[in-house]
Amino acid sequence: MSDNSSQRPNKQPANLRVEGLARTVIRTLSKEPGAARSKRLSEVGNRLLDASLNNDSISFEDFMAASPGLRVSESDLFDYCVPAAATALGDRWHDDTLTFAEVSMASARLYRLCLSFEEVSDDSAAHGFSILLASLKREDHIIGPALLARKLRREGNAVVLMSNCTVADIAQRSKHGNFDCLMISVASLSALDAATAAIQYLRTEGEEGLPIFLGGAALDCGVGKEQETGADLVTSDINVALDALRERRDSKRTETTK
Repeated sequence: MSDNSSQRPNKQPANLRVEGLARTVIRTLSKEPGAARSKRLSEVGNRLLDASLNNDSISFEDFMAASPGLRVSESDLFDYCVPAAATALGDRWHDDTLTFAEVSMASARLYRLCLSFEEVSDDSAAHGFSILLASLKREDHIIGPALLARKLRREGNAVVLMSNCTVADIAQRSKHGNFDCLMISVASLSALDAATAAIQYLRTEGEEGLPIFLGGAALDCGVGKEQETGADLVTSDINVALDALRERRDSKRTETTK
């Protein structure tokens, strides 16, 4: 994230700082691997792309079993290879080498893979947070949030993922989970346009005082609307969001000990 992050008046109950523009969810997931590892992961990404285009479904276990010599971990598969395959699908649609239907079906297979078996850290009670991660209705770009949910769970957080949902459904779910925050993904400009009204609704109809964070690919366009949505935090880095939650938790603990 750049150093020239802007500040918004602290009008919301969480009183958290606003940090810069959000890049894509996928881009926040990992650092660049070394050359040899990058080549290996690229090969697996290509295999995953082929599988998404040619198979009715992709099993996590079957795919991993078919790639033993490439030494790909569960985190590598979802932090690098799935994003690479999803990006390649988008590129081929843009280049008119794949139809919208082909890309949609392949993307759906990748999405189902993202929801499959995952290894979750067992220290969430000590270190993690309870997070509601949602995308708004008519938001078709749902692979990024699914990947982010997996990463957050691996790091010991409890995550409820709601994809392509009405704001009323999100508001209702926010009241039943004792969440530490609501994260809204806006991967399209239409979702960004809807975010302001959605957040206003959630302030009155959702869980009172629940921090609302905003992120996603739409904010990469730098159109400026993200600063007017009313979100408590707009960030390019999931680690910034987690730091803000730790800050908030520490502040609450300090208040209770006074």
